[in-house]
Amino acid sequence: MNTYNHLDDLLGLPHSNIPIMPLEDLLVEYADPWKRTADPWNKGKNDVYSHFTLEAMSEAKKGNTIRRGAKMSDESKKKMSDAKKRNPVKPWLGKRLSEETKKKMSEAAKGRKISEETRLKMSKALRGRTSPMKGKNHSEETKKKIRETVNLSIRRQCDGLQ
Repeated sequence: MNTYNHLDDLLGLPHSNIPIMPLEDLLVEYADPWKRTADPWNKGKNDVYSHFTLEAMSEAKKGNTIRRGAKMSDESKKKMSDAKKRNPVKPWLGKRLSEETKKKMSEAAKGRKISEETRLKMSKALRGRTSPMKGKNHSEETKKKIRETVNLSIRRQCDGLQ
């Protein structure tokens, strides 16, 4: 078994402070990073980040206004609710029409004629999805299988009750 004093000897590099270990251990540890069970590089360490890195992370967080777990005031909840109700696609979402407005809309719609093409489109849109078995019949063999399965299920339920 070949033993190298340093990983750098194995790689042909100048010496560093990588610990001494057998070649087989080196190959196992460095060949497949997914099989490594070592602790994370910063576990249990303090002052891992430099002053400049900490300052940069602090600056990046300043624009972040998310307050996870914080309780919202009633005023904030009301504002969020109102903002949600204002929908450019559905401007009347969350609002109620007055009786007067409903009568005006009804009168305006009374003389309107809907074209035959539109009627067909509306009819098609309102139809439900047809069953894939519509117009077909099960074969006698299939009916027998269905009957056996249902009977077996009923028997199991009855056995469980007794």
